[in-house]
Amino acid sequence: MVSSKIEPGQFTSIEGGKLTVHVRERKPNGQLSGVMVDDQRDPKERMTILAELGTILTNDRGVFLILETGTVQRQETGKRDPAIIRFREYAFDLSRLSPGAPASITYSAPERFLMELIAPAPGDTFAIEQADALRAEFHNRITAVLYPVAFLVLTFAYLGAPRTTRQGRATSLITAILLSVALRSAGFYGVLSGARTPALLVLPYVALLLAFALGAWGIGRGQVIEPPAIIVRFLNALSEGASRLFAQPRVQAP
Repeated sequence: MVSSKIEPGQFTSIEGGKLTVHVRERKPNGQLSGVMVDDQRDPKERMTILAELGTILTNDRGVFLILETGTVQRQETGKRDPAIIRFREYAFDLSRLSPGAPASITYSAPERFLMELIAPAPGDTFAIEQADALRAEFHNRITAVLYPVAFLVLTFAYLGAPRTTRQGRATSLITAILLSVALRSAGFYGVLSGARTPALLVLPYVALLLAFALGAWGIGRGQVIEPPAIIVRFLNALSEGASRLFAQPRVQAP
């Protein structure tokens, strides 16, 4: 509860306002800094804790907020002066704030292991209601490992053949990048649409098969593959437009 619901910089009241927690910052490693805890749950005593650092600790004895380098101020009812104690380490018990029984957690399709996608546990409500989503995620896991190899094959087919110094590689490189983007987009579309239309799950496999076949054919030829003329004209026009846009005006000498 403390590590997830309390926002840094805000005062969060718990248990009907009898317990207030403030955290200045939450570090990337989950540690809390600038912790303030104001505990008024005991009607006979009010306790305020200030600490530089705090860490959530869970063990067999319960859940604790381990505070480091701070002070505990205890104000007993009917007494004027509080008692202030300095500490290097202090354990604040959070067990009473935790629910008695752990809440059941339902993992979505991307959060599940591969075997959980293949054979869900008996009685898994999510797997029964979202069977199409689990199937789509399974095919996404299978094809995801093939895309890097397909990108390598396409890139080598366009750039692997030897070229002379007059044969530029920029156009071929851009074409290989565009083909890789198109291949991955087809995979995304097939997986996302396949959750609703299972027949579309075959699209990523077809796209990968074409990429491997055409790439292997290009590599086997051992010749320079020129991009389609329409792509060459488009890139040339784009390059000329950029050159005119960023061209420096010539200043004539008087």
